Amino acid sequence: MLALTASSGAGAGYWAAFAAFVLMALAIDLGLFHRTSREVTFREAVGWTAVWASVAMLFAFVLGPRFVPSWTAAWTTSFVTGYLVELSLSMDNVFVIALIFSYFKVPKAWQHRVLFWGILGAVAMRALFLVAGVAAVESFAWMLPIFGAFLLFTGVKLALSRDEDEGKGMDENLFVRVARKVFPLTPHLHGNKFWVKEDGVRRFTPLFLVLIVVEGTDLIF
Repeated sequence: MLALTASSGAGAGYWAAFAAFVLMALAIDLGLFHRTSREVTFREAVGWTAVWASVAMLFAFVLGPRFVPSWTAAWTTSFVTGYLVELSLSMDNVFVIALIFSYFKVPKAWQHRVLFWGILGAVAMRALFLVAGVAAVESFAWMLPIFGAFLLFTGVKLALSRDEDEGKGMDENLFVRVARKVFPLTPHLHGNKFWVKEDGVRRFTPLFLVLIVVEGTDLIF
């Protein structure tokens, strides 16, 4: 959406409106519907997925053509295609995050809090990479084949890997090892808190460690 909006000639007002909508959606999600930690049911998750998918389609077929300058039918096709591709690619993140939660034994009632802040960090990182990538491609068009070759190399490497990580625990994860060296950690969960004070010293909880791993995993993807 960001790339399409930028390429279609949208001004600063459209960017401000988009940012305001994202912030409002996040505020409603955490401040209204998940004010207290609770388990999110499968039915609720499917319902919210349908809601946000409907919002995306509303933008593609109604709001974009009506309010964004120079919007064409080709932009609608590109937006829907990009949205569906991104939605499909996000499935690998879902499976990996489920494994992370399982390994660290994160109670289901606290998983949404980790996901919320993890997604917030992911949005910030992807926006940064998108701006940098678009600027690089526009300034150096020859870099586009390099990006494509890198993605192809990564896909082949993953496809040919022979369970090289089999038998390795999460303790050997790079982000886990770095976090344990950098942050003072407590081995015990303290509700849904990311940090607590023990004997007057601020210590980060295992839930914070899970957040670090989730952010690191999204960065790699």
